[in-house]
Amino acid sequence: FESLGTPLPWMTSALLSVSGFMGEWFWLIFLGVVLLFIAVSTYAKSPAGRKVIDKFKLKVPVVKNLELNYAYSQFSRTLGTMVEGGIPILDSLQVVLESLENKVLASRFEILPSLIERGLGFGKALRKVEDAPIMMVRVIHVGEESGNLGEMLDNLADHYDEEISETTDAITALIEPILFLGMAVVVGTLVVALLYPVLTAASNIN
Repeated sequence: FESLGTPLPWMTSALLSVSGFMGEWFWLIFLGVVLLFIAVSTYAKSPAGRKVIDKFKLKVPVVKNLELNYAYSQFSRTLGTMVEGGIPILDSLQVVLESLENKVLASRFEILPSLIERGLGFGKALRKVEDAPIMMVRVIHVGEESGNLGEMLDNLADHYDEEISETTDAITALIEPILFLGMAVVVGTLVVALLYPVLTAASNIN
């Protein structure tokens, strides 16, 4: 192509440019990835960074469902265990709020202790929590009225665990075709970039 004085196809030229850059600056790319990973990890451990990341998780469609179900399961399971152990509800809530991994969701439940201290029932107080799931409110209200709150919370946690399992199974089932599609696109692009100049060489010679 150089001898013919014609430029390479743009796809082939781009492939050669990327290949040359990767070969010459691989160490710099690797160092940049390592530094970026360290920076993100450090930021994620800070209170402000943790809050930003937790808020971001609640905006991604599939991740949001997993995050909510995991937090609700953790809340129900821990609280149910402590209530069944005879620990007062206010002390139990304090421990549960500190143990929740998603701090944005934990901040939503922080109003519960103060509402309960004012004489509001647990179920009624939960209604005032932002985006509190209706099923959780109803189950806790029934458990509170029947005096069987600990067992009801354990059953609620089992429900959310099943939701998590179903979601992860669906994600796993989608990963394989997505990987095959991605590999097909990459390999197809490379083949076209390599063979297209050969196929067009005759016309360039003419």
